Amino acid sequence: AKLYFTFVKLLPMTENLVPELPASEENAQLESSVETPLYDFSSMTEEEIVNKLKSLLAEDNLPPRAETEALKHAFYKIRSQENDEAKAKYMTEHDGSSDGFVIEPDSLEDSLKSTLNSIKEKRAKAIAEEEKLKENNLAIKLKIIDDINTLTESTDDFGKLYKEFKDLQQKWS
Repeated sequence: AKLYFTFVKLLPMTENLVPELPASEENAQLESSVETPLYDFSSMTEEEIVNKLKSLLAEDNLPPRAETEALKHAFYKIRSQENDEAKAKYMTEHDGSSDGFVIEPDSLEDSLKSTLNSIKEKRAKAIAEEEKLKENNLAIKLKIIDDINTLTESTDDFGKLYKEFKDLQQKWS
C-alpha cells in the first residue's frame, strides 16, 4: 500500500488573497463589510449622559465599549464648550486677561467618573470570570485527551473501548 501526501502552501497573512484587487481596495472592501454601530449623543445634556451611563451600569450585560466611550466623549465635549464660554466671559469681564481663571468643579463630572470606573470594574470582573471559565474548560479538554490516549493504548474489548470513546466524544462537545 502506498501513502500519498498532499502539501498545501499556506499564504502569509500579509499576502493579498484576492489577486484581482489591489491590497488597498481589499482592505476597503473588508472594512465596509463590517458594520459598526454609531452612537450619537450630541443632543443629550450632561445630566442625561450621566443618567444613561448609570442605567447601562444597572443592566445585567455589559454595555459596548464604543457606547460608553461615545457617552464619555459627548459629556466632555459639552463640558469643554461650557469651560470655553466661561473663560470667554471671564476674559470680557477682566479686560481680555485669562489670568486667575479657574475651572469650576462639577459634581456631574465626579458622578460620570465614578460611574465609568464602576463600568470598568464590572468589565474587568466579567473578563476574569470568562478567563476562569476558559481555564476550567481547558483542564476538562486536557483530561479528555489523556483519557483518549489511555484508550488507544488499552487492549480491552473493542466494544467497550468504542463505548468509552463515544462517551468521551460526547463530553468534548
